[in-house]
Amino acid sequence: CEYIPQELFECYSESCEIYPVDDDEVPGQMKDADAEEFDFELDGWARWDMPTEDYYDTTQFPEEFTGYDGAEVWRFIHERIAFQGSDIVDEYNDDSWKADFN
Repeated sequence: CEYIPQELFECYSESCEIYPVDDDEVPGQMKDADAEEFDFELDGWARWDMPTEDYYDTTQFPEEFTGYDGAEVWRFIHERIAFQGSDIVDEYNDDSWKADFN
């Protein structure tokens, strides 16, 4: 997650990695509907790139349990954002997370 300072934990499970389908496999109707729905111009306020135009076949890659329970995200929210008065000992200073949101 680009908003949360974290170490890189590699996942070596084959079920975690999915690949987009080839462009010619996407029904034309679907691409046309998407193009009409998102007909807008960016105004420069966006900090990160927009999502890609990749399509994924959810029948080819069904949802599976990855083993990640979200503990790191919730710990960050509770200890760093929601309850700022807590005594946290880590490599980040008290306000370091705010730089990601500015």
